[in-house]
Amino acid sequence: MPEGLPMLMEKAYAGNETRQPVLDPGMIPVVPPKSNRPDP
Repeated sequence: MPEGLPMLMEKAYAGNETRQPVLDPGMIPVVPPKSNRPDP
């Protein structure tokens, strides 16, 4: 899979621990920000 592909994710998975598996292969997580996330 080529690096830099966007990966659409549900806002329920906006935590750093669920973004890391998307970042590891070089994909870009695209997640709507949750209202309670300190750094959207």
